[in-house]
Amino acid sequence: MLQDEQFTNDIKQLIQAKQKQSAFVYVRNHLHLIEQALNEGAKISDIYDLLKKNSIRITLPTLRLYLYRLRNSNKKIAKNKNDDKIQKLNNIDIEPNFIKSQTPNLEELSKAFQNKNK
Repeated sequence: MLQDEQFTNDIKQLIQAKQKQSAFVYVRNHLHLIEQALNEGAKISDIYDLLKKNSIRITLPTLRLYLYRLRNSNKKIAKNKNDDKIQKLNNIDIEPNFIKSQTPNLEELSKAFQNKNK
């Protein structure tokens, strides 16, 4: 019986600890919609009111901080993706005459057609 009560208390503490993260996760999961609303002219205070209305516990300064961190994180991810693409392109070795050697010139084509028609 005591184990059940202890387990129940531990679960409640875990839930309370995770609730602190839930606001950040909620904002992160809805960032594209929040950004779209802000780009369309909504104010951060409007977003804040909607979050409160949906029972997300967050303060306005915390919302601003989350948006700042998520935006910077997205910039770093985009920069890393671009750096990876550039690195892959730099690692490709292409022979200078590769394209020329793979495409026949007009003389070769005309000879091939003449030989085929004979």
